[in-house]
Amino acid sequence: VRCLTDLCQDAILRDENFSSLDEGLRSLSVELKEDLLLILARRRLLQQKHIARLADENTTVLDLTCLYAVGDILTRVSELCVNLKRLILDNGASIRDEHMTSISRRLPHLKELSLQRCWYLNSPTIAFPSLESLDMFACDGLEDISKIFPNCPSLRTAILSFCKSIHDLTPLSQCPNIMSLDLCCIRQLTDDVLDRILSNLNQIRVLDISRCFSIGDAGLRSIVNRCPLITELDIAFLHRVTSEGIFQLENFFNLKTFLCIDLEISDVACQILSNLRELEVIKIEGSSSITNDGLESLLRLPYLRRLQLPRCRNISDEGILNFRKCQAPLTYLNLSGCSIGDASVDVLLQLPHLETLYISGCEHITDASLKMIADRMGPRLIGAAFSGCQKLTTAGFKYLIKRCLNLSTLHLSTCFDAVTDEIVKKIGQNLFHLKKLYLTGCDKITDDSLPYLSSGCPVPLKKSFSS
Repeated sequence: VRCLTDLCQDAILRDENFSSLDEGLRSLSVELKEDLLLILARRRLLQQKHIARLADENTTVLDLTCLYAVGDILTRVSELCVNLKRLILDNGASIRDEHMTSISRRLPHLKELSLQRCWYLNSPTIAFPSLESLDMFACDGLEDISKIFPNCPSLRTAILSFCKSIHDLTPLSQCPNIMSLDLCCIRQLTDDVLDRILSNLNQIRVLDISRCFSIGDAGLRSIVNRCPLITELDIAFLHRVTSEGIFQLENFFNLKTFLCIDLEISDVACQILSNLRELEVIKIEGSSSITNDGLESLLRLPYLRRLQLPRCRNISDEGILNFRKCQAPLTYLNLSGCSIGDASVDVLLQLPHLETLYISGCEHITDASLKMIADRMGPRLIGAAFSGCQKLTTAGFKYLIKRCLNLSTLHLSTCFDAVTDEIVKKIGQNLFHLKKLYLTGCDKITDDSLPYLSSGCPVPLKKSFSS
């Protein structure tokens, strides 16, 4: 595909129409043609006259992300790709309302449409009878959705997060089959508006209303009354929600994922959550009201797989002892910023299924913890975070890196003196599965370490070298 892309790029730069490549292009599979279209679009080379050479009635997936002048191409796409099922137009700065109107109802088989960051959409007509997923993340100019949701009766997933200009959200209620709804950071969403939206959406399983700062306990009451089938709920940063609001979830027996950040969740609220026996994922971040008693309640959940309690500073070594009685199949544990030390790590390593351990900002952690993790978890460890643990040393990290060879995510930010070029070299030489590496604030690192990453880790690596 890359070789073909280079050939096509040469043809485009010579202002040709792939005529010299026709025979080769005709022999490509549909999948290869789709890949070729994607790469040309990403290089901002694709033009309307080239679409006919690569797209036809067999094309089912088309990704035109970041393509310049994509609006002018859409009509041609809708004429050629009549069986298109997935269309991605993210970052389409040239897409306007009239472009969406021109292709509406022309793609009868379209099931997934992504319009992330199409900032100039204002009041578009989106009408696709088979559409099941619509992603309009961060469409800042979007004001009117009345010509969208009534025209998409099959919609199952709707993402409107960070669409901060929408005047009226109630047209959402005209899609009764929606099962996943993301309304993160919608300023206009109040308790009353949420109640009206949910009045006809009793099939919802996944709901994200995080950062909707006007939502309070009444909004949670509407969710409980209107959406009994919810399995995943995100209420992060809803500062008007109190522990009394959490009490209303006591009969939410289908709930499997519960996420909240910067809410004061009390020990009593944790006890309520512990009665929701299907819970598998809990994230409660930044609550000073949770103590060791609240932790003990949460550990009674029989199916708990992921527990995240970062910045819950009243959880101490004494509370960690409750993990000895935990029967849940915990694989992911985040206790960053809690008041724990090496003794707690010793207890946590007794969890037989643990694969990811985040203990960033736990200032009492020393190299003894790194040695225990390396010796007792070894290749089972796939994710770890030690950012800001100032008592850790270069020797401790070298010991860990040599033994935990399956790490895919590693956070070492602000470990100022401990993370040096030597550590980065060891990472490049040993951690061949690493995908994410965070080194923000590690100012002992120099340019000399970068070649070891590029030559060592074969997987495309997401690196954070901020500051």
